[in-house]
Amino acid sequence: MKFTLNLYIIFLSIFIFSYCNLKNEENKEKELLLQQLLNTNNCNTYNLSSMPTFTELQNQGVFNSCIQCHNALRLDGNLNLQDYEQTRSRVVPYNPQNSLLYQKITTGTMKSYSNDCINEAIRKWIEAGAEYQKQKIDYLEPYLK
Repeated sequence: MKFTLNLYIIFLSIFIFSYCNLKNEENKEKELLLQQLLNTNNCNTYNLSSMPTFTELQNQGVFNSCIQCHNALRLDGNLNLQDYEQTRSRVVPYNPQNSLLYQKITTGTMKSYSNDCINEAIRKWIEAGAEYQKQKIDYLEPYLK
């Protein structure tokens, strides 16, 4: 009985140690991926227009590092950056300085998870009105030619 109990404790200890080690490896891999995403020093990596839209930010991968934690399955900060309405609720169109999202990534709790390129792209999006996508205005089309 005592031998079985000791064997059980040893087995349980090995299992816990292995599980913790596996979790540490997963966390290291996620951290490495995040660092690779953030180490983009060339802001030209994002091929954004002068007035980017939310769709452009998504398509160009601006939110790639952020959505590791801010997605539909993992709502850190109760924010899903894949959802326009949720993201838009954190900004004041045309005013990045008063937008919670911009404040968080430039001076707040998310500063260490962001970089100048991400900050610049989000600032441009907010200054352009934080639109989802460009609205096509058909009735002006003949006058623009």
